Amino acid sequence: MTDSGPLISAAFLSGLDECLARKYGVELEPVLVDLQIAVRPPYEKAPRFELRKFAELLEVLSHRTGEPCFGLAFAESFSRGAGGVLSYLIMNAPDLRSFMKCLSRYSRLQIEAVDLTYREADGLLQFVTWSFSSDFISARRQLTEFLMALFVVRTQQLFGRDLKPMAVEFEYREPACRARYEGLFGPNLKFGAATNTMTTRAVSMSRPALESDKKLFDLLEGLAEKQLQELGNRPDIKARVGREIVAGLPIDGIELDRIATALGMSSRQLQSQLKRSGTSFEAEMARIRMSLAERYLRDTDMSMTDIALMLGFSELSSFTRAARNWFHKPPTTVREEAREGKLSKR
Repeated sequence: MTDSGPLISAAFLSGLDECLARKYGVELEPVLVDLQIAVRPPYEKAPRFELRKFAELLEVLSHRTGEPCFGLAFAESFSRGAGGVLSYLIMNAPDLRSFMKCLSRYSRLQIEAVDLTYREADGLLQFVTWSFSSDFISARRQLTEFLMALFVVRTQQLFGRDLKPMAVEFEYREPACRARYEGLFGPNLKFGAATNTMTTRAVSMSRPALESDKKLFDLLEGLAEKQLQELGNRPDIKARVGREIVAGLPIDGIELDRIATALGMSSRQLQSQLKRSGTSFEAEMARIRMSLAERYLRDTDMSMTDIALMLGFSELSSFTRAARNWFHKPPTTVREEAREGKLSKR
């Protein structure tokens, strides 16, 4: 983590310019400039950039191309070798279980704030869950779609085209392109779920790779472990405060003193650390509330009253006033425009 927020490897942009030009006649570079993403090819050698920007990029490209399932389309054309050590590691995994474990442990080498959790239950079912850390609250439907689709694409490339999940759950409402989803994920889909989860038979975990190099796999796993240790695990102060705010908003009572105590410091120390990071407790509270409001209005069917409660407002009218200040329009209009495919301009 940095003060700019969670980061993503620029290698995730690999093949995007070609995909846009070939399928949609859209140029990538002007969009990168518009979004102030200062990353240029070769992307595998470019520095990391903000995950928030990548999520925004995919949302913008969905509208520019007129492709409601742009995340799926991009995943299907994503460069097979892009992504550095982790990509080559999973490409040489001897079996599907090794593939799963490596993704779960080392995904932070490529993308921060996204936790991929793998577990088996009773030897019958296997679960892969994609969850976003509480400090990443950007619009993320296309990002989620891309990551889950890329997972299926990769497993089919490496372990067989017949490999499909038993069931898949998504945290956002059902898109207009459900048929496209069924073509890739299968028919057992659930939308508006609590988490993004994929389930399959645990017996599939022993399936061997179509091609692999065990010696190279062992070498790359050692390198990935070293890089993970160098990356470290402690989030910055903004991320830690953000997590406390998000966790406490639905139950109200978000106060500086309480969060400072939860983080093991005084209120004065917390304010001082936030100031050094170029922000304040009040600014972080406002930023998180606004971002959460936008995501709830875009990606869920929650009622306005429920959204108000989730944001810690005791009355709907208070949320409505805040939304007008944030978006310069009532929350109902924000939701209507999002469903019409318009991005809010702020």
